[in-house]
Amino acid sequence: MPRPIWAGAARPTPAAAFQTIFDGDVGNLPTPGQGWQQRADSVIPTNYQVATADPTGATIQGLFAVGSFGGATTAAGLYDPATDQWRRVSSSAPVDQPVGAAVIGGFVYIWGGRKASITNLTRYDPAAGTFTGLAQLPPGDIVGGAAAALGGRLYHFGGNVGGNETASCYVYDPGLDQWFAIADLPTARRLAVAAALDGKIYVIGGRNTAGNMLADTLEYDPAADQFTARADLPLPARSAAAAAHLGLIRMVGGATDDAGTLTNYTTRNLLYDPRSEQRIADADMPVTRTGGGAVSYQGFFYLVGGRIDGADTARVDRYLTAAHHYGEVGPFDRPSIVAVLENRGGARVEVDRGNGHDSQGIYAADAQAASANVRLRISGPNAGRLKVIG
Repeated sequence: MPRPIWAGAARPTPAAAFQTIFDGDVGNLPTPGQGWQQRADSVIPTNYQVATADPTGATIQGLFAVGSFGGATTAAGLYDPATDQWRRVSSSAPVDQPVGAAVIGGFVYIWGGRKASITNLTRYDPAAGTFTGLAQLPPGDIVGGAAAALGGRLYHFGGNVGGNETASCYVYDPGLDQWFAIADLPTARRLAVAAALDGKIYVIGGRNTAGNMLADTLEYDPAADQFTARADLPLPARSAAAAAHLGLIRMVGGATDDAGTLTNYTTRNLLYDPRSEQRIADADMPVTRTGGGAVSYQGFFYLVGGRIDGADTARVDRYLTAAHHYGEVGPFDRPSIVAVLENRGGARVEVDRGNGHDSQGIYAADAQAASANVRLRISGPNAGRLKVIG
């Protein structure tokens, strides 16, 4: 549990060598405790939908989602959270059952699924409004894989090739336009989910070759090119949705078996903390759901599309609880910093030490962190102006 470290204590006096390293208005933050909220439907009703966002707003503002329905019908759109409106940007996006989307270097990359009219790796240019086919995943048609982006690269784990589950995994380098094989999964699977957090990728659940649902969590370390088994899910799951959300991994929905009946679809909403190996049950979704695109944006967790009660849907929901944070300032590569929040509405600052494994809640206006490479996270309404010196 975060502990206060400046509970009414006198302000620390910075050294003479300190200088201002951030001074800006962090704006009005989402009001905590809003729970699940239904938003405007996306541009296409489908289980095969992926979503992404650019937290900087440089490439896209809001959410980008793209999906396919029935193989022939595709659509892509941009969502503005401020107006709760979608704008269709394409009715012929060259995708078929994609599993991943990410913003890298001014473009949106979409990958996985069947070989569409171009390839199963497509780059969308928001400025030009065009799609360009890039190097195809080595297996060609590959459905039901898990996908994540990390460090400017795209990753694809498992899936089904020619009717058989595979353990093969790949990484794509946009600079080279080339896929490379990486370590195989310990168990072949499809319909798993993946999310990146703190320099690692977590591959969760899925369905194995025998048709059994999996409950395991595998941590992939790109630097070592190896998988490590982590804490299992409380129940096995396939076809869930997951994304890194404010320092944790949130996984929602999914099916607990492969019976194809509505009774095996879930409303669960689980938080996973890899640092403590804890899984926390959060407020259930309002409807049972599988699939869809998950993305974290401006403190909210969004779920776009999927399947509800066995039918493809364009429904969009977002989630926020009082315990979560709005966003991040930093990192600051300084041995010591002082953060001063001119608080206008109950906001707080959280210090996240450089390795991401030691956080302390700051409930007073000022805070000091004697650690290099510090990130600051802000939560609460009407945060006001933040000044950081170091």
